[in-house]
Amino acid sequence: MSFFKKELNMVEKVEKVENVEKVSDHLPQHPMLQLSGPFTESKRDHLERYEEVHPFEKSESYFFPTVDEMKPKIKKFASKNDLDPPSEEEFKGMNLDDLKEEYKLLKARAKYKNKCLNKCSPDERDVMLGKINGMDKEDLKVATTALKKKKKK
Repeated sequence: MSFFKKELNMVEKVEKVENVEKVSDHLPQHPMLQLSGPFTESKRDHLERYEEVHPFEKSESYFFPTVDEMKPKIKKFASKNDLDPPSEEEFKGMNLDDLKEEYKLLKARAKYKNKCLNKCSPDERDVMLGKINGMDKEDLKVATTALKKKKKK
């Protein structure tokens, strides 16, 4: 029955309208609302000290490569496929995510190079192979779709 409101008389109604800050002497009906326990400070949230953890990083390093492992891997892949790896200056500014993206880009360049060697004429091949080291993702997508269209014709 806590949703029934206390009936105010005329004087209280006028006072309430004139002085909005006046607190009613009405007490809530539910007994649990009348209890007041000791208030404690809220505990700190455990996510304030969040750290990303890779528990199997050392035992399964092929899933979680480090920056020091990725640099030689990129250089080896680039030399194997006759592509230009990033310079030492570029390597210094890269974090692990940047190195992974660079590795994916090198793989895409190598894939495009193999397609170009198989499908392009010798003149086109020389032109495209000269440009391949400067291509980014978008350029590779455009060039790959051009090769696919050429194949259909």
